[in-house]
Amino acid sequence: MEILGIDIQTIYLYGLIIGGCITLLYLLFGDVLEVVSGMSEVAPGSVLNPVVILSFISVFCGAGYVLELRNQFTSGTNMLFSVVVAVIIVSIIHFFILVPLSKSEQSTARSVYDFLHKDGEVILTIPENGLGEVLMTTALGQSGHVARSSKETEIRQGTLVVVVGIEENDVLIVEPIPTKQI
Repeated sequence: MEILGIDIQTIYLYGLIIGGCITLLYLLFGDVLEVVSGMSEVAPGSVLNPVVILSFISVFCGAGYVLELRNQFTSGTNMLFSVVVAVIIVSIIHFFILVPLSKSEQSTARSVYDFLHKDGEVILTIPENGLGEVLMTTALGQSGHVARSSKETEIRQGTLVVVVGIEENDVLIVEPIPTKQI
């Protein structure tokens, strides 16, 4: 079968090559494109994810090329089989790889309430009746958080503190940890 004077097998081959190249480029540079173009509104686990669409095109064209090359069915039948194969393979990729990956990225976030009753170190002096900064260490790394003294007294940089509360705007309420006198 020919479309616009081009053999359907050639169209499948070009579609496979172009779709595969665009998919590879998107996987490598997709984050940059999302920032520049604003495509980040599409949910990572969505079927409208560009990786899913590009993978479908690549698998559809690849299956179509192989079926046109290797069997004697009509081009319409080969196209139907190609769609079925592409839907199955892309569904497996989507549900068993892309969706779990999108959920795993979100699981590294920590709530400020996870710091309640944890120790930290003052890295920016907390002035009397003011705000400073406390370094909190977790298994995922270290992060600085705005903090206020629970007793409205100054807490100097380098002092070890414990988080005793959290204000509604995520400001940690801290108290110095008493040091042992020798």
